Amino acid sequence: MENTENSVDSKSIKNLEPKIIHGSESMDSGISLDNSYKMDYPEMGLCIIINNKNFHKSTGMTSRSGTDVDAANLRETFRNLKYEVRNKNDLTREEIVELMRDVSKEDHSKRSSFVCV
Repeated sequence: MENTENSVDSKSIKNLEPKIIHGSESMDSGISLDNSYKMDYPEMGLCIIINNKNFHKSTGMTSRSGTDVDAANLRETFRNLKYEVRNKNDLTREEIVELMRDVSKEDHSKRSSFVCV
């Protein structure tokens, strides 16, 4: 590791033990708990990943290389965060609008959050 004034290798710090700080104890973070999201719902949330790789010929757009890898990494990340993940591929504008309408009609009362990428 490069040694600069602004970096420290944590391995060199003796007796460094991880400390878990729960929301109510984190008063020094500067974030008011009144302005934070409640995250203790039964489910973390829903994550919709829209992966548009191929486009209609009329758009003149070529295929997006690498997008499948990005979508797979997002899926893994949000699954590890305990989200229900739904992947959707190559949607038109109309299909995206319909998807968002359908998702908005679902019962989200047991979810902490919603993510759409």
